[in-house]
Amino acid sequence: MKNWFLLSKQKLIKNIKKIIDATENFNVPNFNKEKSSKKLFKKSTDKKVRKLLPNWVYAARSLCIVLLLSTVYYLTSSARETLLQHSFGEQLALVLPDGSEVLLNSKSSITL
Repeated sequence: MKNWFLLSKQKLIKNIKKIIDATENFNVPNFNKEKSSKKLFKKSTDKKVRKLLPNWVYAARSLCIVLLLSTVYYLTSSARETLLQHSFGEQLALVLPDGSEVLLNSKSSITL
């Protein structure tokens, strides 16, 4: 068993020496940093930016939002108004929330 271990260790050392000898023949390629950076920036600036949606879509969306908000405001603000009407021959005295008094004659109305 020890012989097998020594043989495999010797083969491993031979293979490592072959790899080291082979790597000595490698050459590092020439690299021009300025030339490659110019190519990179030229490629990135040549492309046009494409919008996802046309401008009229943004305008229509804004208009829909404004219409929706104004409708909600109109519906909620008109719900707070109170209309008091009286028929012919009736009279009514009211005290409003601000403390003022109102006298309603027949066939009159008030909106609060």
